[in-house]
Order: sequence, then structure tokens, then C-alpha cells
Amino acid sequence: MAFLPYRVSAVSIENLPVTVQAGTQVRVGFRLESTGGRPGQGVYRIEVLNPAGQPVSAFSRKLRWHGGRAEFELLTAFNDPPGVWTLQVTDVATHASGKQAFELK
Repeated sequence: MAFLPYRVSAVSIENLPVTVQAGTQVRVGFRLESTGGRPGQGVYRIEVLNPAGQPVSAFSRKLRWHGGRAEFELLTAFNDPPGVWTLQVTDVATHASGKQAFELK
């Protein structure tokens, strides 16, 4: 557990469309939801789950954030299986997280 000068409640996912065309690139934003002070810097853990609910290692990574914000390039392949995928993001220090589903067509 981290002792921080602010309180974190969640991580918001921004700009992820409901439907994504296979073979396209989407710029997704992340924002730390916090009160009581301005976040400095930290690390998000990103995981993308395929329609079977399994993490896809090609999408998984750690991403440094500043001021609670970061951006991630979600680059899908033409041969990624269609269906409902899930993007999960977790702040490493606080374990606050966010999750959003999208359909890959």
C-alpha cells in the first residue's frame, strides 16, 4: 500500500470506442481519479483480454504516467479474433483500476 498526499478511487479509460475495426490503431487515454492533491507520477499496468477472457501478451505492458494521465496505442491486427475484448488498466501503487469492453470487428 502506498502512502500518498492524495486519495485514488479509480482509473478512467478515455477515447476507447465501443467498436474497433481489426487492423486499426486507437489512441486510448487513462486518467487517475483522485482527490486531495495532484498526482505526481507512477505506473499503470495494461492488460487486454481476448474474447475467451485470456490476456494477450502482445498488448500487455507497464506504462509510465505523469499527473495521473497517460496514453496507450492499441494496435490491432487483421487476424485478431472478432468478438468482445476487454481493456484493463491498474495503477501499480494503489491497485485502483478501470475496465472497458470493446467489440473487435
